[in-house]
Amino acid sequence: MRITVWIGEEILGDGLTAATHPMYYLRKELIPPYEPNEQSTAYIKRTGRVIEENGKKRFEPLYYAGGFQGGKTDNFIKAMKVMRANIEKDFNNNYIAIWNDESHFNRYLFDNPPSVILSPAYIYPDSLIAEYYVKIWGRNYSPKIMTLTKAFSTTKEGGADVSKLMATM
Repeated sequence: MRITVWIGEEILGDGLTAATHPMYYLRKELIPPYEPNEQSTAYIKRTGRVIEENGKKRFEPLYYAGGFQGGKTDNFIKAMKVMRANIEKDFNNNYIAIWNDESHFNRYLFDNPPSVILSPAYIYPDSLIAEYYVKIWGRNYSPKIMTLTKAFSTTKEGGADVSKLMATM
């Protein structure tokens, strides 16, 4: 992660802090990838909240990015312990949730809503902005914290997969 601007007390709260996942926050027509296996400890039905936007009420799905997790120490440690136990339970049942720890984080937040919900500006990718993210999101916006590209996402195979995906958009 790279902090690009001053981050203030807006990330602090009384409980947990989570950042909305950019893809599902900005593309309202997409359904977030909640864990589909009812046998998994990460399973949740579609979740969200009703908000008012431009004078109209609408359903806002809540799906959080796994790359930004935080909160008050006691709350955060409790969350990590529960998530670890759930991941181990799934693993002992020969199962790994669809988005691994992100699925478990979303499940935990379903049961224990965060006190602070941050915009995707706090989990902004550093690569393929114009070629991929702006095309998918429909706009660019100013990042506060950028995720740094991981080596596996810059492989020849990874680039080929992204190119195939972009060709279908």
